[in-house]
Amino acid sequence: MDEFNKHVLERLGNVENELRELRNVTWPACQATYDDKNPLNNIREKRRLLRWLNLEDAKELLRRKGRLMGLTRDQVSVELREILVEVPNRA
Repeated sequence: MDEFNKHVLERLGNVENELRELRNVTWPACQATYDDKNPLNNIREKRRLLRWLNLEDAKELLRRKGRLMGLTRDQVSVELREILVEVPNRA
């Protein structure tokens, strides 16, 4: 691997790690505020963001948000199920 590719791949890894850390800190707090005490608000928007993450990362974000909102594990599980439901596109 040449020096340029090595440098680019290293930087890409750093950027991905920084993004993950920022998302873990900011998304739960912002989304908890945006949901306004109802975890089933904004499901479409949550689907749009969380579809890019692996399932474990999405679960962790929802758990963190749930803790900030004072939700039970069952409420977080219901929210996750709603987010994971495939909705057909409307033409």
